[in-house]
Amino acid sequence: AVVLAEKAAKENAGFDGSKLVSMSQEASVVAEGAEIYTSSCAACHGKEAEGVIGPNLTDDAWIHGGEPMEIYLSVKDGWPAKGMMAWGPVLGDKKVKAVSAYLITLKGTNVEGKAPEGTP
Repeated sequence: AVVLAEKAAKENAGFDGSKLVSMSQEASVVAEGAEIYTSSCAACHGKEAEGVIGPNLTDDAWIHGGEPMEIYLSVKDGWPAKGMMAWGPVLGDKKVKAVSAYLITLKGTNVEGKAPEGTP
């Protein structure tokens, strides 16, 4: 997880986890992220992010880290070996940031679904 955070810092000078957290508190950004989630992510993660093929995104246990920049990099770069494509090239950076901000709002809401995976 530390390596991911360092990679993110290098690739996004001036953009960090605190900026993503701020974005997650902006209603318009969260609404945009929710739309992107519905069209691009719900097929694998579930309509309510409860987990289907992919993991539940509403608990506190995240396989690849649940810190804001870890979430961003997971969306942007994907986990191809585990079946998650890199969404950065498809969505573009603005939309990746919006959906990442939306995902921050879901963490810890604990929608009933797939059992927790990863580390809290």
